[in-house]
Amino acid sequence: MDVGRTPGDGESRRLQQLEAEVHDLSRRLDRLEKLSAPGSAAVGREAQQSRRAAFEARVGSQYLNRAGIIALLIGIAFAVHWAFSNNLLGAAAVLALGLTGGLAIIFVGQRFIRRGYSAFGLSLEALGIAALYVVLWAGFEVYRVFGAAVAFAGMVAITAATAASAIAQRSELLAIFAFLGGFATPLLLAADHGREFALLIYLLVVTCGMALTAAYRRWSNLLIVSFYACVAVTTASLISSTQGLATDLPLVTACYVVFAAATFLLRENRRAVAAVLPAATAAYLEFVALTLSPTETGLVETAAGVALLLMAARAGARMALYASVAIGCFVFALPALLGWQWPSSLAWIALSVVLMLIGFRRALPFLRWSGLALIAIATLKIFIFDLARLAAINRVLALTLLGVALLAMSFVYQRNWLRQGPR
Repeated sequence: MDVGRTPGDGESRRLQQLEAEVHDLSRRLDRLEKLSAPGSAAVGREAQQSRRAAFEARVGSQYLNRAGIIALLIGIAFAVHWAFSNNLLGAAAVLALGLTGGLAIIFVGQRFIRRGYSAFGLSLEALGIAALYVVLWAGFEVYRVFGAAVAFAGMVAITAATAASAIAQRSELLAIFAFLGGFATPLLLAADHGREFALLIYLLVVTCGMALTAAYRRWSNLLIVSFYACVAVTTASLISSTQGLATDLPLVTACYVVFAAATFLLRENRRAVAAVLPAATAAYLEFVALTLSPTETGLVETAAGVALLLMAARAGARMALYASVAIGCFVFALPALLGWQWPSSLAWIALSVVLMLIGFRRALPFLRWSGLALIAIATLKIFIFDLARLAAINRVLALTLLGVALLAMSFVYQRNWLRQGPR
C-alpha cells in the first residue's frame, strides 16, 4: 500500500470520472436534440414536398400523355370513317393517308427522343404504331381493300420493326408496345376463319421473339405483360377454334415451354419468375386437363414436374419457387393417375414423407413445410371424404397407414430437429 494514499482517494477519482462522462453524454445529447428536432421536421417537409412534386409530375407528364394518345387515336379512327362515309376519299386513299400519317408520327417521335424528350417521343411512337395497326385492320376488315395475307404481313413487319427499334433504343416500354401489337394480330384478323392453326404458329413465333428480347435486355415487365397477353389471345383463339383443342395442344405446349424457359433465363429477377412461372404452369395444366384424359393429364403433369425440378437444380436463389411449382404438379398428377379415392391420399402421404426426408437431408425448410402442408391436406381428405366411401376393412387399413406415417414423420422430425436445430 502506497504511503500517504487513503482508500477514499481512489473512490473520489472514480466518482469524478463518472461525473465527467455523464456531463459529456448530456452535452452530446443536447447537441443531437438541437440538430435533429428541426432537421427531422425539415426532412419530413422535404419528403412530403418531393412526393407531391413526383405525383404532380407523373400526372402531368404521363397520365395526360396517355389520355392524349387515346383521344388522338380515337379521333383518327373517326376521321378515317367520316371521310370514307362521305365519299370525300376512296378507301385506298384513306388507307394511304392513314399509313403516311402513322409513319410521320413515328418520325416526329424519334426526333423528340433524339432531342432528349424520351417519354414524350416514345408516346408519339406508340401513337404512330397503333395508328398503323388500325389502318391495316380497317383495310382488311372494314373496307376490304386487301386480304388477310397483306394485313398479316404488314402487322408482322410493324411488330418486327418496332421490336428492333426498342432493342436499339433500350426502351422496354416500346418493346411492350411492339409485342402487344404482335399478340393482338390474331385477334385483329379473327374474321379469317379456318386459319387458327397458322395463327397459333405465328403466336409461337412472336412468343419466341419476345422471350429472346426479354432475356437479351433483361426486361422482366416485357415478359409479364406478354404472358398475360398471350393467355388472352390463346384463350380467345381456342374458344373460337373449329379444329378441336387436341390439335392445338402441341403449339400451346410449345408456348408454355418458351415462357418457362424465359423465366429460367431471368431467374435472378424475383418479380418476373413469381409473376409468370406459377401462372403459366397453372394455365397450361388447366388446358391439358380440358383436352386429354385423366391418365394422359397425369403423365403430362408428371413430365412438367420433372422438367421444373431439373430447372430448380440450376435456378440458384429461385430454386424454392421452381421446386414448389414442381411439387404442385406432382400433387395434382397423383389423383389424375390414381383417381380421387383413398389411394391418392396414401400417395400424397408418401410424397410428404419424401419431401420431409429430403428437406432435412438438404437443409431446405421449404421442402419440410411442403411436406407438412401436404400431410395435413391428405389427413383432412381421408377423414372428410375417403372414410365415408370405404368398406370397414379398408377404413382400418387406411387409418393404420395414416397413423404409422404420422408417427414416423413425427419421430424423424423430432430427431432431426433436436440433432440439427432449426435451419
